[in-house]
Amino acid sequence: MIPIPSCMRGLSALVFTLLVTAATLFSNAGARQQQIVTFVGLPILDHAAFDAGDVSGDGNPDIFLTGMRPNGEPFTGLFIFQERLVTPLPNSSPKVEAVYQQQSFISRQLMRGTVNWVDLNGDGLEDVIATGTSVVEVTTNQTELRPFTDVYLSRNQGLDIERENGLPGVFDSHVVARDFDGDGRTDILLSGDTGDGNITGLFWNTGSGTSFIEAAVDFGSMRVEDMTAADVTGNGLPDILMTGVDSDGTVPVTRFFRNEGNGTFVEQPSPLNALYFPTVAAADLTGNGAAELVSTGGLPDPLLFSGTFTVLENDGNGSFSDGSGLLRDFGTPRPALFRGGTMFGDVNGDGNRDLVTYGLTGLLEENQNQITVYGGTGGAALVKLGDLGGILRGHIRLFDYDGNGRDDIVLMGERFGGLIAQILEF
Repeated sequence: MIPIPSCMRGLSALVFTLLVTAATLFSNAGARQQQIVTFVGLPILDHAAFDAGDVSGDGNPDIFLTGMRPNGEPFTGLFIFQERLVTPLPNSSPKVEAVYQQQSFISRQLMRGTVNWVDLNGDGLEDVIATGTSVVEVTTNQTELRPFTDVYLSRNQGLDIERENGLPGVFDSHVVARDFDGDGRTDILLSGDTGDGNITGLFWNTGSGTSFIEAAVDFGSMRVEDMTAADVTGNGLPDILMTGVDSDGTVPVTRFFRNEGNGTFVEQPSPLNALYFPTVAAADLTGNGAAELVSTGGLPDPLLFSGTFTVLENDGNGSFSDGSGLLRDFGTPRPALFRGGTMFGDVNGDGNRDLVTYGLTGLLEENQNQITVYGGTGGAALVKLGDLGGILRGHIRLFDYDGNGRDDIVLMGERFGGLIAQILEF
C-alpha cells in the first residue's frame, strides 16, 4: 500500500489515490495505453461502420463490417475472431495482431450506414441490424445507390438475412435498440436519410425479430446527428434524447421525449444545449437509478467552430445540474470536441464504468481529431486517463475483442491522409 505523506493527511484516502493515479498516468504527458494492436484478415474501409457480437459461439466477439472499398463500391463482411497473436521483436516491444477470418454468408453490400448487434428474437443469440446504401441495377446498363435496412438473425453459427422486415431503408443513419414498451422484446429507434428526406421513427418488434411495425410517435422534423435512450426520469423506462439540426440543416436542435409507458412518449424541454455536430451518451454515474448525460458539440466562433464538453448530473427525477465536478482532470485540458461520439464501457477491466469520447478539436488544421478516456473510480467520479489520436470519416467502438474482460477501443478511419484500423488496449 502506498503510504500517505504528512502533507496529504488532510485529504481523504480516495482523493490521494486519485492523485497518485493521475500522476502515474500522466508521467509522460499523455495517455499510457498498454498496446496498439493491428488487424490481420480485416479490410480497411472508408466510411466504415462495424460492431461486434459472438456469432461463432466461442465466447469471443466477431465483427460485422460495412463501408466503402477503394474503388468506391460498398462492402459487407463477417469476420470471425481467431487469435491474439504476439510476435516478439528484438530490442522492441512485441508486435500484437488481432487475427480474423472472413466467413461467407448471403448479404447486401452496404456503405454510409450503421451496424448494431442485438438479440432481436429473444433466443439469447446476438443478431445484426445494418443500414446504408447499396448498388441496385435499374436497367441492364444502369445502376444507382439506394438505402436499405437489413436484419440478420444468428442461426447455426452464421447469419441469415431478412430483407423484408418493416424497417425503412436509410443511410447516414443512427440506430438505438431497446425494449421501449416493456414487453420483453427489443424495439428499434431509427433515424436517417431515405433519399427523399430525413426520418425518425420508433418501430415495435412483433416478436420474431424480423417484423417491425412503426409506433404512433411523432418525433418532429429534424436531421438527427446523434441520439440515445436511457432512463433519465427514474421510472424504469428508457427515455429518448435526440440532437441534430432542423430540417433545413442550419439551426441546431435538441429534443427530449419522456417515456410514459404503454408506448406513449411526451416531449419535454431538453436538458441539453443545442449544438452543431453533437454527440450524447447516458449512464447512471451516481447510482440513484437515473442516468447522467454527457454531450459534446460545436459552437460558432471566429475560428469557425469551438468544441464543448458537458456533463449533467441527474437528481434522480430528471432534473439536471452542472456535473463537471464528477470529472477529475488534474490540470490537464478538458476535451473540447465535436463531430464524434461518446461511449461508456470498462477499458481497464476494474469493473467500473469508464467514459470514452472522441471528435474534432478544430477545423483550421489537418488531423485535429482526438480520443479522450476517463476511468471510473467505483463512485461517481471519473478520472482522466489521457488523450489519444482520433480519426476522421470512420467509426470507433468499445468491445472486448479477445475476451480478457477489458473493453478495447476499436477504430477504423482516416488519419494523416490515409486509412487506418487499430485496437487500443488499456
